Amino acid sequence: MRRRQKNFIQRIAEQLKPGFWLYVAIYTMVLVIAAFVFLIYTENSLRDYERAQAITVVENFSKDLKKQALKDQLPKGANVPSLYTVFGLRDTFLQDYGEQFEKNTKMSVQKQKGSYDTSCPVFDIYADDVRVAEIELKAVNTKVIFAILNVSDWEVTRFEPIVQTYEADSVTVTIPDTHQISINGVPVDNSFAKKQNLAVAEFASFKQYMKESVVLSEYEIPGALMNGTLKITTKDGSVVPYVPDANGDIYVNYTDYAATVPTTYSDTAVTIAKTWENFMTRDLQGEGLSTMAQYLIKDSAYYEKALIFLYGDAWMTSAHYTSGNVYSPIVVEDYTRYSEECFSCHIQFTKTMYLYKQNKYATNEIDAVFYFLNYDDTDDGIHNPTWKLVADFAAS
Repeated sequence: MRRRQKNFIQRIAEQLKPGFWLYVAIYTMVLVIAAFVFLIYTENSLRDYERAQAITVVENFSKDLKKQALKDQLPKGANVPSLYTVFGLRDTFLQDYGEQFEKNTKMSVQKQKGSYDTSCPVFDIYADDVRVAEIELKAVNTKVIFAILNVSDWEVTRFEPIVQTYEADSVTVTIPDTHQISINGVPVDNSFAKKQNLAVAEFASFKQYMKESVVLSEYEIPGALMNGTLKITTKDGSVVPYVPDANGDIYVNYTDYAATVPTTYSDTAVTIAKTWENFMTRDLQGEGLSTMAQYLIKDSAYYEKALIFLYGDAWMTSAHYTSGNVYSPIVVEDYTRYSEECFSCHIQFTKTMYLYKQNKYATNEIDAVFYFLNYDDTDDGIHNPTWKLVADFAAS
């Protein structure tokens, strides 16, 4: 009988040594185990990489931030900005900060657009739509895993809690450079000063006659600090009153203010104001300048104003009796002292005159803030200053 010829596979199989398939099985098992270990390593590496992402660190931080804020606290290691602790507003800040959070507040994190340094990223933290913090991280202990992935630990290098309502525009406070601003009893230093050596606009026409110059400084106070008690004091410690304008800004150019004018100054101010009014209506003897000049500083802007009227517009005055004029009612208020030598006050009255050619009465209204300077313009060698009229501005 003819023997059946073996195929190629059968001939190869006859050459294999006993136990080969055992070796194959073992080798296959080793490969499976290695692949399984590699998959576990890959999964753990990717998980470590994900956990080590800066944004993940910040997201976890934001959860703790919310938890602490609901208790009017900050996370461990975080501090209230020094701006508020210095001025005694720490507790107020924490309370206002906590009011931005509720139990159902959704926290979110967003990397700042201008943060390009991957080793030092900056993020904004939001409570719902409210920006409540800015945080900056720094990569430390960086290592490479999976041959291509960088994994780092992260340190918080800067954390700034933010109260959104505090982000309002700053308040401008303008005061004489001899004055002091304090908030909750803590002096505001020159680091808040934005402009200095500012002239007082009202003094422009007579500042050259003042011995004590009044120069202003403009401070920019963060709106948040206005939660405290702001005081303005003179160099001798006297408290200066102030009234913020519609924008909350404060302007003070005086050392003392009172609604009522002291009698000594009130009588002098009214006498000078009435004399000026009589000069303007040609009710003084002769041309009137010799009488009015005693209340003016020679060659001053106000003196020039008197000359312009006398030699330019005086002819326009209607003929009337120079006696029997009535001044009523006379109101003198808002006494403001800028220095020992300068004050102003608001004077208002109606002057009634009889025009004999027209056979009727006419009135002239005075309603202005008058400025007075205690000045000696004589050349007698004796220092004997008297109060002079140096400016007036229409009452607002």
